[in-house]
Amino acid sequence: MAQHAEAAAHAERTSGRLQLAQHELSHDHPELALARAEQVLTELPRFAPAPLARIRALEDLKERS
Repeated sequence: MAQHAEAAAHAERTSGRLQLAQHELSHDHPELALARAEQVLTELPRFAPAPLARIRALEDLKERS
């Protein structure tokens, strides 16, 4: 049972970081969003929303340059 609780807590933290990345994207901070999305990808490489946030951050950074 403790493993399930630990896994749930980890998923919640990861989801929270991804939500912060999405928030940073919506407030024109793609560099911060990119760092958070890459952190999530490192921890959960199969978590589908993370690569999407990373791609969007990279696109926003490309538009700036």
